[in-house]
Amino acid sequence: MEWLSLRPAHGTMDNAAGEEKRTAMDEQRTREELIAELAQLRRRITELEASNEEIGQRETILRFAVEASGDGVWQNTLGHRNDFFSEGMFTMLGYQPVDPSKGVAFFRTLLHPDDVVRLEEAERALSLGENEYTVEFRLRAKDGHWRHILSRGRCLARDAQGRPTRVVGTHVDITKLKKTEAALRRSEALFRNLTETIPAAIFIYQGECIRYANREAKRLVGYTQEEFQNMRFWDIVHKDFRALVRERGLARQRGEPVPARYELKIVTKGGEERWLDLSAQRIEFEGAPAGLAIGYDITERKHAEQAEKQKGEALRRHVERLSFQREIDQAILAARSPSQVAQAVVGHIRRFVPCQRLSIIELISGEEGRVLAVDTEGETGLKAGVRISDLAQQIECLRESPVYLVEDTFAVPDFSPTLRALRAEGIRSFVNIPLNARGELVGFLNFGSKRPRSFSSEHIDVAREVAAPLAIAMQNARLAEAERRRSAELARSNAFLTALQQVAIRLQTTLEPEQVMATLGSELLRLGIFCFVVLLDAETSTLNLIYTSANPEAIALGKRMGLSERISLASLREHLPGSEELIERHRALFISDTMPVAAAILDEIPYPEVLHIVQLAGVTAEARSICLPLIIEGRLAGVLGMWGEDLREDDLTAASLFANQVAVAIENARLLETIRHHEQGLHVLSARLLDAQEAERQRISRELHDEMGQALTAMSIDLGRLEKKLPAHPDPEVGSLLKESRDVADQLLSRVRELSLALRPLMLDDLGLVPALRWHLNRYTERLGIPIDLEVSALPEIRLPHRVEIALYRIVQEALTNIARHAQASQVTVQLTYRADRVTLRIEDDGQGFDLHQVASREPWARGTGLLNIEERVSCLGGRFSILSHPGGGTRLVVEIPLDIEG
Repeated sequence: MEWLSLRPAHGTMDNAAGEEKRTAMDEQRTREELIAELAQLRRRITELEASNEEIGQRETILRFAVEASGDGVWQNTLGHRNDFFSEGMFTMLGYQPVDPSKGVAFFRTLLHPDDVVRLEEAERALSLGENEYTVEFRLRAKDGHWRHILSRGRCLARDAQGRPTRVVGTHVDITKLKKTEAALRRSEALFRNLTETIPAAIFIYQGECIRYANREAKRLVGYTQEEFQNMRFWDIVHKDFRALVRERGLARQRGEPVPARYELKIVTKGGEERWLDLSAQRIEFEGAPAGLAIGYDITERKHAEQAEKQKGEALRRHVERLSFQREIDQAILAARSPSQVAQAVVGHIRRFVPCQRLSIIELISGEEGRVLAVDTEGETGLKAGVRISDLAQQIECLRESPVYLVEDTFAVPDFSPTLRALRAEGIRSFVNIPLNARGELVGFLNFGSKRPRSFSSEHIDVAREVAAPLAIAMQNARLAEAERRRSAELARSNAFLTALQQVAIRLQTTLEPEQVMATLGSELLRLGIFCFVVLLDAETSTLNLIYTSANPEAIALGKRMGLSERISLASLREHLPGSEELIERHRALFISDTMPVAAAILDEIPYPEVLHIVQLAGVTAEARSICLPLIIEGRLAGVLGMWGEDLREDDLTAASLFANQVAVAIENARLLETIRHHEQGLHVLSARLLDAQEAERQRISRELHDEMGQALTAMSIDLGRLEKKLPAHPDPEVGSLLKESRDVADQLLSRVRELSLALRPLMLDDLGLVPALRWHLNRYTERLGIPIDLEVSALPEIRLPHRVEIALYRIVQEALTNIARHAQASQVTVQLTYRADRVTLRIEDDGQGFDLHQVASREPWARGTGLLNIEERVSCLGGRFSILSHPGGGTRLVVEIPLDIEG
């Protein structure tokens, strides 16, 4: 800054002033520039400090990263003593760090002798101008093992002669990588040796492409590796398996679960089809999912299996044919008629003879046949039961050939209705096989197919094998069926007679008139026979309908149409042919056609309604009927009519015998009804007698209690007053007589009261049954010393009917009297149970009991009146009475009386 103090040596004062002014301005400008430079310098210093701090942080991060990675970092200054070796350089070998100045020499001592030359060549390359090198060598670790090191070096500085002065680099331990590479090389070599020598085709496919194929795969399929690489992995697969293989192969690479093993067919380059037993799995190939497929050629095995299968199939078919023949024989043996034989065979033949139509025809006459059975896949006009009359030409053809074969029905003339019917069903080929048995043609076995020329010689052989036993079975079935018909007619007659006898037996055990009719109708209906019964009213000469098993709707409809349930004998003679035989001679009458006769009898009703009525009544066009006279004591009492489709004229004898038994059953039921009517009258009289008896007892009881009781009470009182009026010292005889008279009056009063209570206890009328029973049982126990338990359950809120209470009270009295006389009991139980509809009385004792059968076998007058009185009282009230007893086992008496009776 010395130049600021210089002054000019010459010039004027003005010049001096101007110069001074310029100098001052220059100084000012110089000062400002210096300040600006100083500020800029300070900013630069600040930036450098920040940069140094960032460099320090980055160095710290870099050092941490180096140490954390485990790799080694080094710097060699080539003799300038500024070397650096990171800690990882030593720890990767198991050593402790050494002085950096000795680091180069230290690592030289650890170098594998075989790798010295390789390292020296890398360093020589640097000295010759290369900036970088990469070299692998081995260093001995502290544990004695050799570690593989990947070393990279870079030259950062050179001297004036171009020699390296500063080199940095890294050491990376690649021992594991080397071992992995070695293992991989061994594995790859092993895989190649295996895949190239194994007798199996091996493919590796990735995506849709084949990435690898071994020698056997190339040999088997015929393509080269280059050809494989341009193909999709499913291109070699047979078309039947192509979609399956493609789907599974792609799904396997996606990691989806698919079957790992299956058999498939491939096509070689030359077009040959081969079979493979393939196993596939998902693998990693060059870092991406792929599929590994191993296939073994099983073509020869498949051919052998196919041959065995064909042999087995032939054997199976042979066994099936034998089994089929056995099934046919069993079905034929089980059948009982030609139709059943045909049906049994039809169900088996189509398993061996494929066809759309199969039928069996029975030959009825020389040129006419009947379809016994048919099995078809569609509608047919030639159904079972249809008659065929155009068989002459087929029979003529079968005389020249054992089989009548039409290979195409559309190629032959339209010569018969049967052939036209087959054409209408779409049948193109037709086979007719005769059924011959013992030199007789019994029918035909027919096959039809909707395809022309459908039947082979094997099919015809099977059919002919079936035809022989079928023909014999049909002939035998014909003979057996005729024999069965004869036997069935005989068996039917016997069964009809037996059934009528069973009905007669049932009628003998039935005594109710209505039940007799119902039993007759139901039992005959089980035989398929309807019936009616009309009884003769001799005074009016009319037959009155009392029962019919016909449909009630028919009877109701007839009544609505004005049909009467009575028919006069004159009208019967007029409309019923042969009625004189029935009415006058008492002979059974058979009517072969029932419907016209029924219509004639109902001539008062319009015919359409008549037809409807008789159809409802079960009279069909096939119905036959039998009219049977009911004879009682030699006179006509009525008529039993029977009709049905199974009645025959041969049944007249059995039906006549049955009619006699029906007449007896009807008469017995009528007599029983009369007896019951009289018995009912006796019950009414008995009930009235019991009511009168109870009323008389009540009257006598009240008279004894009121009149005689009052008189005796007055007598006793008067005698007492008389006794009080005697003098102080009366005559002893008079006093004694008065006392005796008073005692007699008191005893007589007590006896009258007991007698009154015994005749009719007043509390029975006033308080009801239960209090009266308690009073009576207590007196019974006091008098005889026999304890009695009274059990009453469900006592009603209102009293029982008066007659019921009296009857139950008298039954208890009578039972206790019998127990006291005969039972020798020590304990008695009386149970009274009330229900909504009945009351039950049960009396039990532990006495000696008696033999019920012995007592029941006695004459009524010898049984005693006690049980008869009880039974009569219960019967009058419509109740039930039972006794259970046996010697030494006590006696139990049970009475049930309904509560819906009157009074």
